[in-house]
Amino acid sequence: ADDPYAWARARVPDGDPYAGIAASVLAGPPLRAPLLVGTADGIPSATADALAKLNPRGGGGPGDAAIYRVGDVAAAAGYESQQVGGGSPAEIAAAVDELRGKLIGPEPQHLLVVSSEDPAYAMPAASWAARSGDPVFFSGRDDVPDATLEALNRHRGTPIYVLGPPSVISDAAVRKLERVSPGVQRVGAEGPVANSVEFARFSDGGFGWNVTLPGHGMVVANAERPLDAAAAASLSASGKWGPLLLVDTASTLPPELRSFLLDIKPGYETDPTAAVYNHIWLLG
Repeated sequence: ADDPYAWARARVPDGDPYAGIAASVLAGPPLRAPLLVGTADGIPSATADALAKLNPRGGGGPGDAAIYRVGDVAAAAGYESQQVGGGSPAEIAAAVDELRGKLIGPEPQHLLVVSSEDPAYAMPAASWAARSGDPVFFSGRDDVPDATLEALNRHRGTPIYVLGPPSVISDAAVRKLERVSPGVQRVGAEGPVANSVEFARFSDGGFGWNVTLPGHGMVVANAERPLDAAAAASLSASGKWGPLLLVDTASTLPPELRSFLLDIKPGYETDPTAAVYNHIWLLG
């Protein structure tokens, strides 16, 4: 009741991690719309229960819809809803960006381009979008879709960051992006786990998590469940917020993630300000 933007919630389709990753920008302030999962054929019982508890009412904000259906999602009976998106990840992301401009207003400070072919490499973008309000767009390995280029042109001159190694978004694709914004920067590493760690460490001015010391929140999800990135987006938007990190198996901590956690392990020899705790949310 104290949230002036509690009038809207977002739903994304089951099995479409790209729609969820694009929609994660709506989970950040000031909208703070939690992301729920639906299907083209109906509303899962867990989602129906969540909607009943959240009771999105529509109106009272910059839009009238109580629910924004991102991608191919059925409408929920009893709620005013608005369809957002197109037939491809690039078209959905472009439509979400237009909605973001309508609902949130100010131009984004940065733009993030991720893979539309390997969702595990794109997952960490969801947490950053929710935290920063920076929209997420999609590219193939070598080809940048027209919908993405048209959306980037709306923000011409805004810094663009590519998340992922050349094996998922090639240097040829980066050159196409540079026609919109010269000086595109890449951040990423081979392997989804190492890629998420690299993004958590990265900082460039106001862009990036810059997690290099203790005292942070973090979210950990399995790379084999890419839609969990969207479900967890709100955890990175407030409270013990932090980057999304990945594991690639349920039973073993990957060495790249273990090394990262050891690097930021609380403790000190001469500086007591380093004796602060980290906090980790485990998804699934």
